[in-house]
Amino acid sequence: MLNDRLAAAQDLAAHLFALEEAIDEAVARAGALTTALPAARSRARLAACVGQDAFAEVAQAVTVLVQARQHVVQAHEHLADARDQLGLKVTAGGSLTKLLPKARRGLTVVSDAA
Repeated sequence: MLNDRLAAAQDLAAHLFALEEAIDEAVARAGALTTALPAARSRARLAACVGQDAFAEVAQAVTVLVQARQHVVQAHEHLADARDQLGLKVTAGGSLTKLLPKARRGLTVVSDAA
């Protein structure tokens, strides 16, 4: 039973980390597009009103992506709580754990290794 729980937790952690990485990549790409829009307008020597609707849509997309990221972070915290309730051990999650505030360092992959 413990091995099943550990395997399930490790599988969930892998999916969670993949989602976190994908959202961060999407935010980065949206930021690159946000930067490219005014540069392209300027390079093409277009009036400021040209493409304004596109600017607004990209800005809204960034907002939604950041909100999605917040929800995933909250889900991560809830999963860490569930892990603790089940008494599963925490193992190092790599260099990312060194960057986390001490209060969140428990948000890592779980394992039966000591």
